[in-house]
Order: sequence, then structure tokens, then C-alpha cells
Amino acid sequence: MFGLLGLCWFPSPPGLALEDVHLSASEWARPRSGDRVARLPGLRALVDQFDERAQVQFLVRHAGGDEGVLWAEELKAWLVALGVPAARVVLRAAAVPQDELVISMEHRGN
Repeated sequence: MFGLLGLCWFPSPPGLALEDVHLSASEWARPRSGDRVARLPGLRALVDQFDERAQVQFLVRHAGGDEGVLWAEELKAWLVALGVPAARVVLRAAAVPQDELVISMEHRGN
């Protein structure tokens, strides 16, 4: 399912409990490419686990307001471009710092 991602990522052990990934504005401000996004710290492990579990979806929590929404939408677009189904990436305004996105996995339907 993740053709491009599968070429550059190493699998995580099955059943591994993963922590939330905190993506800072300074990490995101660097020039982006598919390879660069695929190698963002922590995101690799989430995608590895995601690929193995059909019952989960990505949850991207962002600060409210236009800037938070735009940033979360851009990350979603990159994930979709890398092979993640759009329906399995959920964006949610939350109490997170303005300069951060928090990415995790949750069971579908939560």
C-alpha cells in the first residue's frame, strides 16, 4: 500500500506501543520533499505500524485558527501523496501549542 514509503522505511516490531509524534514548526519549515517528509522524526514508526493495522487511522491534532488548519492540511496532503488513504487521516483542533502538530494513531471510529 505504501510503495514509496516501503522503500525508505524500516519496519517497527509488531505490537510496539507508539508515542505521539510532536512535529515542531522549525522542523516543518525546512524545504519539503516526499523523502524528507517520510523521514520526519517519529513519523516513520507510526507509518510502519499504520501499514500493518487496517483498523487504525492517523490523528493530526493542531492548534485552532487558520494557520493550524493550513499546516495540518498540508501534512495530510503529503501523507496522501505518499500513499496514505485520505479517509484515514483525521484532522482535529486541540489544545496543542501554536507551533506544533501532534500526530498519533487511533482506532477508526473514535
